[in-house]
Amino acid sequence: MNTPTPSKPHHQEMTPGSFADRLAASYSPAPQRSIASPAFLSKKSPANAALHHHHTGSSNPGLMNFDSPSAAAALGLNLSIPGLDNPSSGNVRGDEEERKRRLETILATLKKRPGRVSEEGIDRLAGGIGLEFFWENGDAGKRTLTGAAKTFMLEVELKSNNVQRVSLSFAETKGPTTTFAHTAAKILQRDLTPPPGISPINSSLSPFSDNLERMFKLDKLSVLPGFNCFEAISGVYTSLMRVFECEKRRLRDARIESGYMDDSVRGGEALEREVMCKKSGRPRMHAGRRVGLRLDYWMERRHVHSKGYKTASSSAADPPATRVEPVSDSEPDDGQQIWSAIIECESSPAELYPSVRISDYWVSEKAVGSQNQDDLFASSTEPTIEWLDPGPTYLPQGDGMDMGNAAESLGKLPDVRFVARLEPPVVLPLDAAVSIYGAVGAAIPEHSIMPTTYDGLLLPTEPSENQRPFGEPRELSKDRALYVQDENGDMVERQHRYNLYVEKRSFGRLVEEIPFSHPRQLVEILPILRQHAIAASILHSTLYDGNIPQISNHSPQSPNSPPPPKTSNEALDNLLADLDVTMGENDNISPTLPIDIRFASHPNPRFTFIFPRQSNRALATATIDVFLQGELHVPALDLQAEASATKGKGKVVEPGSVSRALEVCEDLGILVAWVEREMA
Repeated sequence: MNTPTPSKPHHQEMTPGSFADRLAASYSPAPQRSIASPAFLSKKSPANAALHHHHTGSSNPGLMNFDSPSAAAALGLNLSIPGLDNPSSGNVRGDEEERKRRLETILATLKKRPGRVSEEGIDRLAGGIGLEFFWENGDAGKRTLTGAAKTFMLEVELKSNNVQRVSLSFAETKGPTTTFAHTAAKILQRDLTPPPGISPINSSLSPFSDNLERMFKLDKLSVLPGFNCFEAISGVYTSLMRVFECEKRRLRDARIESGYMDDSVRGGEALEREVMCKKSGRPRMHAGRRVGLRLDYWMERRHVHSKGYKTASSSAADPPATRVEPVSDSEPDDGQQIWSAIIECESSPAELYPSVRISDYWVSEKAVGSQNQDDLFASSTEPTIEWLDPGPTYLPQGDGMDMGNAAESLGKLPDVRFVARLEPPVVLPLDAAVSIYGAVGAAIPEHSIMPTTYDGLLLPTEPSENQRPFGEPRELSKDRALYVQDENGDMVERQHRYNLYVEKRSFGRLVEEIPFSHPRQLVEILPILRQHAIAASILHSTLYDGNIPQISNHSPQSPNSPPPPKTSNEALDNLLADLDVTMGENDNISPTLPIDIRFASHPNPRFTFIFPRQSNRALATATIDVFLQGELHVPALDLQAEASATKGKGKVVEPGSVSRALEVCEDLGILVAWVEREMA
């Protein structure tokens, strides 16, 4: 017979609020004390005053008092802690908002390590976030934690610290969130299940903690009955899924007409990826390692097909546009990296930003129209999304409800707004970030504006670079080994040495979250996010492999006294001189190919790379621009320089082929190897 066991008394003591109060109290200012006379101060130093307890007002004559910052400083003690104001500084108290923000930073740092998978760890985690729960003893040594919130109930069954079962159910919640609750339970159980060969005590609760805290946050923002954040997110998913299916069906029809459609599983995969990376994105409910709604909008090397793919809808070749079906199992997350926007809700005053609205009809039933209705001259035949504007959602009126300035007949708008959290965060030029926040009607938080550069955020810098002037160019070097196919089809090793030059450095910002009031705003900013997602992917694939790239020892030229530009002949001579050293015939290692890469981020990301041809040592150059939607364009291409002198017979590579090759591989090193093979 099961025996309920109430939660332990220490749960109330472990809540974040009480911990914050104790932490703040430990660094609170000392009480006011009487000021000693000048005569006394002339005879005794602050340290001596601290050592004589009868002058400090201490109630315990056997203890020294170090409350005075001056006494601690005289004894060589440092009472400051990282992240808080130094008590010995002139501004001891500082700004109250700044202290609160720093305190929250400390608490957030402590929360990053929620503990290990065990009964005690799960018990502490549930009590720490404020979830009401109790333990229940079962048969065969099993114990079940049951946690209940306003909108959901969670059960975790353990035996000897091993999770046996996880179940999740939602109350008073309609829509896909409840329909796919079993998928969310599988994700939570996967978070609590260690990999094979790993003990549960060595597995972190961090993934489970992230999902549980996100769910509990939405639960706290909900006001039942009438306003449910889970239903609001389900409505956004339903509308975005309607658009996704309609765009995929239109794309499939267009490819059938052109004779390009492949009805195999791989053809369905290509359709989903095309809509995901070029149109309105791919919505997924409870997918990957996240419980909730995510909108996938970019994938690295999207033209490379995955092995674990299966179609989202195998029962109907032409699903209706209004179908709501999860695509969480269609593609695993352990392959190519996927850029997503996690759609959540957060607290925000209704007077400052539009509130959350609950509706399944953010778009029409047809979802996509024939052409842009705002285009009076019909200059574009591209179909557009038929967005709708649902009415506001009001909180339920009650006896204790604070109506604020709202009319009693209408009710009060919820102080909650939609927010999209980008995973991974996207590095944008500052002007692009400002335009995105302006498009959604929000302002960039002032405390988050830092003097960071676009390239500095994409590629980490060494501490010695921090003092480099902003206008000074930046240089990075990296050696890399590639394995490519030779003319016989065998895999051979090629050595590359990349030299990256960033001449015109621009300010940048790491965008982690974007508030929005309508899904239309989120879809409209996807082209900018895709543009800089592929630019980052190209840089990381070429130069960054998890380690900080090597910084050039020689200092770049000062911008105050730029040297005269070198002629093309001088640049070629210097490059070939380097080539004679790195590509000697008597070397036992494979020859090293030097590749110079010049990168600029404004107005659009641009890559210009120069390398010597291995066949005739002719200097090959190419310039590639990255435009909106991740479109690649080659405005300048010269791969046959001085080839007439050696009468090379390699075939000509067109600019369109170069952009297509880079779109497939997203790697400048692989692109150079491909060009060498094509022109051999």
